[in-house]
Order: sequence, then structure tokens, then C-alpha cells
Amino acid sequence: GGDIRVSHFLATHMIQALPIVGIGIAYLMPSRIGVIIVVLAAVVWSSWTLTEYTRALSGKPSPVTQFLS
Repeated sequence: GGDIRVSHFLATHMIQALPIVGIGIAYLMPSRIGVIIVVLAAVVWSSWTLTEYTRALSGKPSPVTQFLS
């Protein structure tokens, strides 16, 4: 298998970042647009996390780690 630390990192920080983004957007934008932005951010971030997780389970390296090394 691959290294699931990347997906763990993404998931852990998503739980921390999305509420902060939501609070920030609540002060800056009307409620309907803010909800759409937060939901869109959650969908994109979740998709990225799931992609990294499935790549790790199939034994493929993460493009992020390839870029950094």
C-alpha cells in the first residue's frame, strides 16, 4: 500500500479550516452565497482527500510528495 499520511493530513486540517472559512465568509458575504462557497470548498477538499486516500491504497505516490522531493 501507499502512504495514507497525506490523506490524514488533509482530512485533519479540513476539520479545522472549514469552520474558520465559514466564520470569515459569514462576516463578508450574504448568507446564501457564503453557504454555497463553504459547501463548494468542502466538496473540493473532500474530493482531494478521497483522491489521495484511494491513490495511497492502490500503492501510487501522491503528486504532492513527488513535487516536494
